[in-house]
Amino acid sequence: MTDSSPGPEKRVHRRRSLRVPARVILGESSEFEVRTHDISEGGLGLVAAANPKVGTKFNVIFGVPNSTPRPSVVNVQATVIRSILAMDEGGFKIGVLFNSLDEPSLNAIRRFINRG
Repeated sequence: MTDSSPGPEKRVHRRRSLRVPARVILGESSEFEVRTHDISEGGLGLVAAANPKVGTKFNVIFGVPNSTPRPSVVNVQATVIRSILAMDEGGFKIGVLFNSLDEPSLNAIRRFINRG
């Protein structure tokens, strides 16, 4: 188990629950199915069977619900900042920071977080 949290959590952005399937792409040939737990403008909570090391970078692809029948697809590189075993979630709860978000993805996330 890896946990890099230095002490009390210091969230910068508002979070909202987001429970959708996602794909993690690690390197040229490794791809894993995971599920999201929550989201903010700065990062994403994932639940997975694997326990990645803090500092691991990968792409994550997921859909953000919006006002249309099809979700906005986000494909972003992220860095693992924590990973802890969460028996109640059935795997490891992984916190990732977005390395960079394009404007349409950031706007889709903002709309989702701020909708009523």
